[in-house]
Amino acid sequence: NAEYMGNSSRNRNNDERKSTCALVMSDPAPQQTQSETRQGPVRRNRPGTKEANLNSWPVMGLDESPGAFAVQEYIQQLIREDPKNVAKICDPHPSFDNRDIVAWQYEHLRQIILDLNFIVIKFENVCTPRTCPMMKATDAYKFLCAAHPTARSCTAIDYMLHTLDNAAATVNSNKHFPSRAKIVPKSKELLSQIVRRLYRIFAHAYFHHREVFEEFENEYHLCERFTYFATKFQLMAPKDLIVPKDAIQ
Repeated sequence: NAEYMGNSSRNRNNDERKSTCALVMSDPAPQQTQSETRQGPVRRNRPGTKEANLNSWPVMGLDESPGAFAVQEYIQQLIREDPKNVAKICDPHPSFDNRDIVAWQYEHLRQIILDLNFIVIKFENVCTPRTCPMMKATDAYKFLCAAHPTARSCTAIDYMLHTLDNAAATVNSNKHFPSRAKIVPKSKELLSQIVRRLYRIFAHAYFHHREVFEEFENEYHLCERFTYFATKFQLMAPKDLIVPKDAIQ
């Protein structure tokens, strides 16, 4: 009957997933082919790579990294090398002397959006609709969520999720950013709008979930990087950077 067929299909799919998982776990990571070796190091994690060996390819300069994702990979490499060295991470690569500097800012903002997801995950059990029914930093800073047709109040956790989703959708929009190498003038102002809204996540974390903030910041230095980035490229007014400097340095 239909119920038996459905159960049988689910069991068969589960068996196939177990077989695939067993294959991945039991086989060693494939070695580079001769053609891949001749072209240089392969910058991806192979199936079966142990956690301790993730992203263990040799360091490469930006001019050595071909492809559309070269700048993103270069920034990620700098972060893995030393997340505390925010100046080295954020200061434009010399090759951008003759390129669109806003494209450098754009790539950094894409990475910040990715990295912010990791601190939001840590709010799962501490930032709830009961503990934080409204998104705010101090009582002087209360924020409405702009992810709705009309801006309105959200719980803090919903505000952060909506803001990250909206930011990701914007930077991945072909309408606003048809090219990663050259940012159209009318889209430049979107960067500062996104930066201002993302910063509120750090502000809420610092003033309402200090322990989570400090634990995350001590490891990733993300608020320090964000503050340096927003200040260097004048994407936020200094008066709006309300997390104390001694909390991020």
